[in-house]
Amino acid sequence: MASLSLHEIHDALIGSTVFADRVRVAYLLVAREVLDEPGTTHGNPLRVAVARATLNSGDGSPSSSPSPRVATIATDPAVLTAAALGYTPADLATAERSVTDDHLLAAVRAAWDIAANVTPPTA
Repeated sequence: MASLSLHEIHDALIGSTVFADRVRVAYLLVAREVLDEPGTTHGNPLRVAVARATLNSGDGSPSSSPSPRVATIATDPAVLTAAALGYTPADLATAERSVTDDHLLAAVRAAWDIAANVTPPTA
Protein backbone atom coordinates (compact mmCIF):
# COMPACT_ATOMS: atom_id res chain seq x y z
CA MET A 1 0.00 0.00 0.00
CA ALA A 2 1.24 3.46 -0.87
CA SER A 3 1.72 5.86 1.99
CA LEU A 4 2.52 9.47 2.71
CA SER A 5 4.69 10.91 5.45
CA LEU A 6 3.08 13.16 8.05
CA HIS A 7 4.78 16.12 6.37
CA GLU A 8 3.32 15.15 2.99
CA ILE A 9 -0.16 14.65 4.48
CA HIS A 10 0.04 18.11 5.97
CA ASP A 11 1.39 19.86 2.90
CA ALA A 12 -0.64 18.01 0.24
CA LEU A 13 -3.98 17.71 2.03
CA ILE A 14 -4.38 19.56 5.31
CA GLY A 15 -2.50 22.59 4.01
CA SER A 16 -4.44 22.68 0.74
CA THR A 17 -7.17 25.31 0.60
CA VAL A 18 -8.79 23.40 -2.26
CA PHE A 19 -8.92 20.22 -0.16
CA ALA A 20 -10.24 22.17 2.85
CA ASP A 21 -12.98 23.72 0.71
CA ARG A 22 -13.97 20.31 -0.66
CA VAL A 23 -14.13 18.88 2.86
CA ARG A 24 -16.35 21.77 4.00
CA VAL A 25 -18.75 21.13 1.11
CA ALA A 26 -18.80 17.40 1.92
CA TYR A 27 -19.71 18.23 5.54
CA LEU A 28 -22.52 20.50 4.38
CA LEU A 29 -23.93 17.83 2.05
CA VAL A 30 -23.81 15.15 4.74
CA ALA A 31 -25.40 17.55 7.25
CA ARG A 32 -28.38 17.89 4.92
CA GLU A 33 -28.54 14.09 4.56
CA VAL A 34 -28.59 13.71 8.34
CA LEU A 35 -31.45 16.19 8.69
CA ASP A 36 -33.45 14.06 6.26
CA GLU A 37 -32.91 10.83 8.25
CA PRO A 38 -35.85 9.29 10.07
CA GLY A 39 -36.08 10.26 13.73
CA THR A 40 -35.64 6.59 14.58
CA THR A 41 -32.08 6.54 13.20
CA HIS A 42 -29.62 5.43 15.88
CA GLY A 43 -28.20 8.51 17.62
CA ASN A 44 -30.54 10.85 15.76
CA PRO A 45 -30.66 13.70 18.30
CA LEU A 46 -26.87 13.89 18.54
CA ARG A 47 -26.40 13.46 14.78
CA VAL A 48 -28.94 16.21 14.10
CA ALA A 49 -27.25 18.55 16.59
CA VAL A 50 -23.97 18.24 14.67
CA ALA A 51 -25.84 18.73 11.39
CA ARG A 52 -27.52 21.91 12.61
CA ALA A 53 -24.27 23.28 13.99
CA THR A 54 -22.60 22.54 10.67
CA LEU A 55 -25.29 24.23 8.60
CA ASN A 56 -25.57 27.22 10.93
CA SER A 57 -21.86 28.03 10.82
CA GLY A 58 -20.58 30.38 8.18
CA ASP A 59 -17.99 28.04 6.71
CA GLY A 60 -19.49 24.61 7.27
CA SER A 61 -17.68 24.09 10.55
CA PRO A 62 -19.10 24.81 14.00
CA SER A 63 -15.67 25.86 15.24
CA SER A 64 -13.81 28.99 14.21
CA SER A 65 -11.18 26.86 12.49
CA PRO A 66 -12.13 24.08 10.07
CA SER A 67 -8.70 22.42 10.39
CA PRO A 68 -9.75 19.70 12.88
CA ARG A 69 -12.38 18.49 10.42
CA VAL A 70 -10.00 18.74 7.50
CA ALA A 71 -7.35 16.80 9.42
CA THR A 72 -9.89 14.14 10.40
CA ILE A 73 -10.88 13.59 6.79
CA ALA A 74 -7.31 13.84 5.50
CA THR A 75 -6.34 10.96 7.78
CA ASP A 76 -9.21 8.68 6.76
CA PRO A 77 -7.62 5.45 5.46
CA ALA A 78 -9.38 5.52 2.07
CA VAL A 79 -8.58 9.21 1.57
CA LEU A 80 -4.93 8.63 2.49
CA THR A 81 -4.66 5.67 0.15
CA ALA A 82 -6.14 7.60 -2.78
CA ALA A 83 -3.91 10.60 -2.08
CA ALA A 84 -0.80 8.46 -1.78
CA LEU A 85 -1.50 6.61 -5.01
CA GLY A 86 -1.76 9.85 -6.95
CA TYR A 87 0.93 11.81 -5.13
CA THR A 88 3.84 13.27 -7.09
CA PRO A 89 6.40 15.14 -4.93
CA ALA A 90 6.94 17.74 -7.65
CA ASP A 91 3.22 18.61 -7.63
CA LEU A 92 1.52 18.47 -4.21
CA ALA A 93 -1.89 19.02 -5.80
CA THR A 94 -1.74 15.57 -7.38
CA ALA A 95 -2.54 14.06 -3.98
CA GLU A 96 -5.62 16.25 -3.49
CA ARG A 97 -6.82 15.65 -7.04
CA SER A 98 -6.57 11.88 -6.53
CA VAL A 99 -9.16 12.03 -3.74
CA THR A 100 -12.61 11.76 -5.30
CA ASP A 101 -15.81 13.33 -4.04
CA ASP A 102 -16.98 9.82 -3.15
CA HIS A 103 -13.88 9.35 -0.97
CA LEU A 104 -14.63 12.60 0.85
CA LEU A 105 -18.32 11.91 1.34
CA ALA A 106 -17.63 8.40 2.64
CA ALA A 107 -15.01 9.75 5.05
CA VAL A 108 -17.37 12.44 6.38
CA ARG A 109 -20.17 9.90 6.81
CA ALA A 110 -17.79 7.60 8.68
CA ALA A 111 -16.64 10.43 10.94
CA TRP A 112 -20.13 11.82 11.63
CA ASP A 113 -21.03 9.55 14.54
CA ILE A 114 -17.60 10.09 16.08
CA ALA A 115 -18.14 13.85 15.96
CA ALA A 116 -21.66 13.42 17.34
CA ASN A 117 -20.43 11.11 20.13
CA VAL A 118 -22.74 8.33 18.94
CA THR A 119 -21.61 4.81 19.73
CA PRO A 120 -22.45 1.96 17.36
CA PRO A 121 -25.77 0.26 18.13
CA THR A 122 -25.58 -2.95 20.12
CA ALA A 123 -26.88 -6.13 18.55
